[in-house]
Amino acid sequence: GDTRVELAPLTQDVLDAAGSITPSDDLQKISVIAHDSMGGRDTPSPGLEMTAAWIASEFERLGLTPAGDDGGFLQRYTLPIVGPEGAAPAEASTAPNVVAILEGSDPDLRNEYIVFSAHMDHIGIGPPNADGDSINNGADDDASGTTAILELAEAYSSMAVKPKRSMIFLT
Repeated sequence: GDTRVELAPLTQDVLDAAGSITPSDDLQKISVIAHDSMGGRDTPSPGLEMTAAWIASEFERLGLTPAGDDGGFLQRYTLPIVGPEGAAPAEASTAPNVVAILEGSDPDLRNEYIVFSAHMDHIGIGPPNADGDSINNGADDDASGTTAILELAEAYSSMAVKPKRSMIFLT
């Protein structure tokens, strides 16, 4: 028994979507997420909030459906409270996820979901290195993974015929 399955050739729509993912586009997005102004995106931090807002604006630009809290793209989660033993509990804080949906094109399959996820946070600011730089930008780690999610969202949303199943993009 031969168990090979013959796949249909890729459509021009799929080839064009895949072709929209370019090294220069990747670099542009990584440069935004890992920029010094984001302060290393510690959890929680103003830089993480700025990054989440930028990703939400990208999802909105792509025409994706918000899937976060209260009809928006941001989904807040509570951070655990950790403090020294015997100390008064610290005030709870939250951090953002950014979540969007691209609805599938097939009425029978659109309620099935494919999830693409990467975390956008990093470790923030630490002791300065030999060059005096104290920002841990996280370009090769978290920014590149988040950029991959943005690139996939952009490619799939650009297709004239959307994928059959719905897609969730979560950072």
